[in-house]
Amino acid sequence: MRDHDIMDGREYHGHADVRRWLFEDWASAWSEYSAEPEEFMDVDDEHVIAVLRIKATGRASGVAIERQDAMVYVVRDQQVTRLDYYNSKQQALEAVTG
Repeated sequence: MRDHDIMDGREYHGHADVRRWLFEDWASAWSEYSAEPEEFMDVDDEHVIAVLRIKATGRASGVAIERQDAMVYVVRDQQVTRLDYYNSKQQALEAVTG
């Protein structure tokens, strides 16, 4: 799993590491957070893009945001083998289609 939304993002490997990203590294920045799926796109045999509507409030700043993010899932043998998180649907599409 790789979060392309943060500049110093690292790769997370395995279930425990991905949970760490979701519940500690990424989620710790927000006092409130929700993600609603808006669209799922089958790009090709291996790639699925999930477009999400994100609503969040910064823990330290109190600033509320609402934006559209996207996640690219790489699926092989009916298992997710990679997950990439992007700031927009366009970034996700460009990552998959070049």
